[in-house]
Amino acid sequence: MPAEKTILRVYGESGMPLSETRLLLEALEHAYNSLYALESVLDTLDRLEELRHYWPIPSRLFVPFAFGIPFGLALGPIRGRQVSWPPSVGELASMVTPGDRLLFGGARFDSPGWWQLVGAAHILDVIRCYLNDRHERRKDKDFRNAAERRKFEQEERAREIQLAYLEDCVIFERIKRAKELGATDRELAPLLNDLLHWPVRVLGSYQDRGIIERAEIDKPPVQDEDG
Repeated sequence: MPAEKTILRVYGESGMPLSETRLLLEALEHAYNSLYALESVLDTLDRLEELRHYWPIPSRLFVPFAFGIPFGLALGPIRGRQVSWPPSVGELASMVTPGDRLLFGGARFDSPGWWQLVGAAHILDVIRCYLNDRHERRKDKDFRNAAERRKFEQEERAREIQLAYLEDCVIFERIKRAKELGATDRELAPLLNDLLHWPVRVLGSYQDRGIIERAEIDKPPVQDEDG
């Protein structure tokens, strides 16, 4: 069943070259698909925990088992071959069910303008949390020298490690739940680095260049009585 939908508006520069606009939209879609994959792994971990009393899996082996087998199950046997790690752009896109795919909902080319995206609410909210947290911390910040910029980047990495920018997002509780089930930081690192931190960090690079600024959740699209 498709997830609850919402609209995300990403504010930023208008009138960009077509090639730059395409790359930005691809980065947004890749971040969305990566976060969707991470949610799928966490969902599978929860389902296995529910069934665990049927399976004689020792506690010390449960998380390695769950992170090994379920991720393959979550991604599925794509075209009959082993899924690579980190998953390719195509492999991540193939995970998203048709009803949950990210849609382009429109754009406004004022100054600043915005891009409107429609997709799963809990996934788009992670992107909103990241962009807005970073935007607020950069607001009115003048990097007078390279040392100040390096300090900001170090603080940003620390916030990533602590998941500080996710505290208001549902996925924050999901990751805490995985740790409660026994997942260590070392076991979570590949998932968080490749499916969370790196994809949204690419969006941060567009903020650094002044192409995008912040994001907000708009009202969900209206569905007809048959939908």
